[in-house]
Amino acid sequence: MKKFLVSVAAGACALQLVNADQLKVQPAEVVVTDEECCNDTSFDGLFLGLGLGGSFYKNKITLEDGDAPKQKVDRVIGTVLLGGGRVVNDTVYVGVDVLADFAKKKNKEIATGENAEEDAGVVTVKNEAFSPSVGLRFGYVRADWNSMFYFRVSGVRTAVSYRDGDGHKIGSCHKIAPAFALGWEKQFSNKLSSRLEVEYKVAAKKTVTDQIKLKNNRGFNVRLLCTYKVKM
Repeated sequence: MKKFLVSVAAGACALQLVNADQLKVQPAEVVVTDEECCNDTSFDGLFLGLGLGGSFYKNKITLEDGDAPKQKVDRVIGTVLLGGGRVVNDTVYVGVDVLADFAKKKNKEIATGENAEEDAGVVTVKNEAFSPSVGLRFGYVRADWNSMFYFRVSGVRTAVSYRDGDGHKIGSCHKIAPAFALGWEKQFSNKLSSRLEVEYKVAAKKTVTDQIKLKNNRGFNVRLLCTYKVKM
């Protein structure tokens, strides 16, 4: 009987030692899902941005003695961006972009009249340096790529003035014109991201008189932007 009790006690002690060793050796298993891996970046929040790009526009003026040739205006532009938005349903982004494009003022002379080569008249076209816009941005988010493909529809203020050969003002076209942009945004961290976008702007039109019609700033903008998130 004594031997039996001693054997039972020894077995119980051994079982306790084994369980204690198992508790010390086995670490807690941590399972990391793909969704948690991608949570270090987010497109939600308020952000500021700076960019550089090119502007490729065309202007046209119609006078009583005929159409002037279309005038090409290619300029380097700098952009300041303020925006914000939120991701809904995990993949759909909705936000607002406010942009301001800056470029060097550009004055160009174009010949007018039925035969432009005869220089029947000269019109000086003045392209302003500042062009602000406000738009709604809609995006498709790929969290596994930390990227977003987006579309933006905006209203852009355009400003062009026209003067004759004697310096007298023929007319000006300061109007809001629609613009449409397609772009791709890539996040490098929860704060820093970059964008590449192409924007098409519809021409702004104005009839000064029955004989003078203006159509300006139809064309494309190409921008490379860097953004920094300032608030979640």
